[in-house]
This record gives sequence, structure tokens and C-alpha cells, in this order.
Amino acid sequence: RHAAERWGALTARIRHKADFVSVLTTTRLYLEYFYWSDVLVPGVEVAVGGLICAGAIGAGDIYVYSTAVQDAVDLALMRGRAASTLARITTEMDRLDELTEVWEWAGTADRMLACAVPDGGAPRLAIDGLAYERGSAAVRVDGLDVGPGFYALTGANGSGKSTLLRLLAGCQSNLHAVDVGSSVRLTHGTDGNGGAREVRVHADGSTDAAADDSPYSIVMPSRDVLEIGQDPYWPLYAAPVDWMYQDRVTAADAATRDLRLARVERELRSLLFDAGTTCDIADAACDGAAALRSELAAEHRDWFGGLSGGQRAKAELVRGLFLRTACPGLLLIDEAMAPLDPASKAAAMDRIRGFCGDGSVVL
Repeated sequence: RHAAERWGALTARIRHKADFVSVLTTTRLYLEYFYWSDVLVPGVEVAVGGLICAGAIGAGDIYVYSTAVQDAVDLALMRGRAASTLARITTEMDRLDELTEVWEWAGTADRMLACAVPDGGAPRLAIDGLAYERGSAAVRVDGLDVGPGFYALTGANGSGKSTLLRLLAGCQSNLHAVDVGSSVRLTHGTDGNGGAREVRVHADGSTDAAADDSPYSIVMPSRDVLEIGQDPYWPLYAAPVDWMYQDRVTAADAATRDLRLARVERELRSLLFDAGTTCDIADAACDGAAALRSELAAEHRDWFGGLSGGQRAKAELVRGLFLRTACPGLLLIDEAMAPLDPASKAAAMDRIRGFCGDGSVVL
């Protein structure tokens, strides 16, 4: 909803600028007509008259000179208009090519996995027979069965850790599932050449494997799954508090706006977002609190781009997790805290433990 409202506002601004361009174009055409009828043609007539008075040409040459001068001027104007029109057509063609690529990408069916969420019983994450490849990594997960708690997934760079988290985030049973991506290949058994046989995943979560030969089994602890990634997306030309709440907080009444700003500011400072402050971060009068709230409420061209790596990680933790009413049933943290210094990492882990408690699976 927030994205739709932002697109609506940007569309209105674009339409306003388009109307302004239309007015400028009409004005330019009027000025060209005025220049032609009241400046250029009379100027040519005056110049020809001057040549006659000076005896440079005779009366019989008036038509020839007038026509030649007007044709030369008209040719110059036409060439300028043609070049402008060609440039505009080229720009529009480039835009159409870009829109075509985006349209084709958006029309591609998402690839999601079929996962199960039990109706009752203790929540657990259970994975069996899941084999996948991405790049040079080939991974198989068998017999994983864990209940609520905090777990670390270790391995070398490129060993497939992030891919496993993405597969879990791509379960079709999730409230907000994500596209697994075409770079991930699910495998099952071997092909005729002795290599891993790829299992195609369709848009509805089904595979092309036989019904009695299911390639994998994934049981999720909840439909509420959240992934905090390494490279979060933040929009341009937006107030940080609006994006964090996915709502037009800056357009709300003063009481609601101040309450939400105070919460975001409090959450950020609990993660040592402004570590240079020397007073108590819990004190509302602490130096820098008002400045931070003002910064959060103002529209920036690229607020996120101006932050350090650690500040970005803290802002995304607040936006994605700590502004929720409750911790999700499955929280996936994909190296989101890697840019944090030791003190900030400890503060973030304490905050996550306090927020999620013992009822969620945190991986």
C-alpha cells in the first residue's frame, strides 16, 4: 500500500511536469510564429529594401533575393526541428526498450517451494531430502529438525548458506513468499550421465517429480516468515519513517506522527545508531534525539545511501523486525549483522533475544 501511494504521488508529480512541458512547447511554437511573422519576414523585406536603396540589386531581383533568404532560413529551422524530433524519438525508443524488459521480467512466474505448516503441535523447522545447487555449491540437507531457539548456520563463503535461507523464504506457505530465483537448481537423484538430476519447480510450488518420489520435505514452524538480508532495498525520495512503517507517517496527525517517530528513534538508539552521543540514550532529552527525529521525518533523495554499513544494518533491523507487534515464527538473518562493531552486535543480539523470546526459530 505504501509503495502504491508513493507511485501515485510520483505519477502526479510527473503529470504536473508533463503539463508544464506542454505549456512550454505551446509557448515556444507561439514565439516561433511571432519570430517568423513579425521579425524574420519583415527583416528580410527591410534588408532587400536596403540593398535596393544602395543600388546593389534592381527591382527585378527582389523576388529572387527574398525567396532565397527565406528558403535558407527555413532550411536551417527545419534541420534544427528535425534533429530535435530525432533525438526525442530516440529517447522514447530507449524508454520503450527499458519498459519492455521490466514488463517481461514482471510477467515471469515466481518459483516457490511447496512446504507444509502443521495445524497443531509444537512449532518446528524440519527439512529432509532437500538438495540444491547454485554456482559451484552443491548442498543436501537431511534430517534437520529443530524447535524454537537460536541457531547458527556455518560454512565457508559460497557454500550455499544464503541459498538455504532464500529457499525457506520462498516457501509457498509463507504469508509473504519470495521468488527463489532461476539461479538455484533443486536436484534429486542422478541423470543418465551420473550427474545430479534437476527438479523443476513450477509457479504453484509443484515439481515434475513423480507423486510417490517427492524430492524433498520441508515443514515450517509458521506461515509468518521474515528474512533480514545483507543488501536491503530502500527507496529514493522518501522520508525514512514512512518507509520503515510502510505508511505515510509524515502525513498523519501530529500525535500519531510524534509517537511513531519517537518509537523509531528509540529503537535506533537502542542499537547504538548514534554511538557518538555521550548522554543516556534512554533519555528523551539526550543530545541528538531531536536531530535524529527531524532527519527521520524529512524526505531525502537517498538517505540510506548516506549511511555507513553498520547504520544500514541497524535501520533494516528496526524496519523489518523491531517495529512489528511480535517476532515472526521463523526469523532468517542472512549476515545482516556482519557490518556491526562488537558493541553494536551485542546490543542487537540482546534486543533480538528480548523481542523473540523462546517462541520463534531464529536462524
